[in-house]
Amino acid sequence: MIPWRRTGSCRLAADAKVRRGCEIGPAVLGRPDPSDGFAVGTSNLRANSVSQHLRPRSQILLLALVLRLALILGGWGSAQDTSLPFLARDSGSYIETATALGTTATFARDGEPDIVRTPGYPLLLVPGVWLGQIIAWALLLQLILHLLTILLVYDLAIQLGRPRAAIVAAGLLAIEPLSVIYTAKVLSETTFSALLVAAIWGLIRGHRHNSERHWLLGAACLGLSALVRPIGYGLALPLVLFAIVGLLFRQTRVVLPSRWLAAAIALMLLPSVLWQGRNLVVADYRGLSAITDINAYFYQAAAVEARRQGRSFYEVQNEWGYHDVDLFNTRRPDLARLPQGPRLQRLGEEGRQMIAADPFSYAGVHLRGMLRVVFDPGGVEVLRLLGMYPTSGGLLGKLIDQGIWKTLSDLAHERPELLILEIACGLLLLVIYAAAGRGAGRLVRAHPALAVLLIGGVVVLLVASGGPMSLSRFRHPMMPILCLFAGFGWPNAGSR
Repeated sequence: MIPWRRTGSCRLAADAKVRRGCEIGPAVLGRPDPSDGFAVGTSNLRANSVSQHLRPRSQILLLALVLRLALILGGWGSAQDTSLPFLARDSGSYIETATALGTTATFARDGEPDIVRTPGYPLLLVPGVWLGQIIAWALLLQLILHLLTILLVYDLAIQLGRPRAAIVAAGLLAIEPLSVIYTAKVLSETTFSALLVAAIWGLIRGHRHNSERHWLLGAACLGLSALVRPIGYGLALPLVLFAIVGLLFRQTRVVLPSRWLAAAIALMLLPSVLWQGRNLVVADYRGLSAITDINAYFYQAAAVEARRQGRSFYEVQNEWGYHDVDLFNTRRPDLARLPQGPRLQRLGEEGRQMIAADPFSYAGVHLRGMLRVVFDPGGVEVLRLLGMYPTSGGLLGKLIDQGIWKTLSDLAHERPELLILEIACGLLLLVIYAAAGRGAGRLVRAHPALAVLLIGGVVVLLVASGGPMSLSRFRHPMMPILCLFAGFGWPNAGSR
């Protein structure tokens, strides 16, 4: 047991004047009888519009489904234990808390209330516990959620007036490697991305159509996202501040009445506030998730100490007892005797103090972590799913200790197949980035306020992902937004 884990369109009318104002002529409709050209033409246009969107959407969804099922079946066929390819190091904590919820209606691990994980993702796994097939349920749920995410990205581009961009954006998201991989992992990435895209979809649709219910839907999804991954709370706070400022100005209240703004604020904040209250009551812990304190001490501070001493990051981390409860208790008896909540709170405080004592050293560590998130293609996870690479350990320690170029050199000699896969995934990633940069510029000119919202969200996610614990999977929630941008930046796709 590990010590910290004890824890306005034209109106259709019969009136001839209105019909003349909105009429579509027979030459356009291809109909010889002008007397009924309007009604027939409108019907044909509607049918053509539906067909125009339905066919590419169906093809994109089919492509996404085939890719993900192929990876899942490949993973299933490569391992003797059929569940192993679909698990990562964090999967166990989600399964344990989901099992506790499904069997005892408590959110606990190792006999203690869990304050490390938030309940959003484990709650979704509970039906799998009841069915006795939690892995299969998780994969089915994530497959459905990701197909829904693709549809929402498609509709976002349509809402912004770019049907061609919608096809490109959704198509890129269907084949983007991280989005494929993490549909097949029992991790919270797919669920968090689905809630984040649903929040963006609701807020943008509410803004463009002056729809209170869409505003509230977006706010609710953003609030709930914090219970899947705590960074959702960091995304909600800037919008809450904007909404509070909006309550003070009549111009904003014309767009959304005060009562709806207040309701949106509550929906964005209430889930996190309630969960923090729960943590305080059951474990005397002040915060949304103790994972931030664990990372501050065992990752961020350990990386600073490793650089100061000129030692390996993993060596320092192990020396501090990250994987050994007895070693941790021997090294830190003052913390070992504390209850779970205060113990983790103290760990986080000490870690942040060590970072503050050498901020420039940590700034370099954090920046390198952000660069890993941006540029690590993530191909290694494909090999892990197929049983061709260890399920734990690997590139992270090498990247931290040796840097990217030495790591690439070693890969060329030791694992050339991994290097080839990483290059292929990296080229696709660079194409998405190039198109996304161009598309973001177009969106800023066409819809500046909405572009700022989307770009700001990507920046918050990227900054929060930095540090020694950074992995390519932290880029996952950014990819739907980047694919949306790439759709607008794709050649000939930015036109209507």
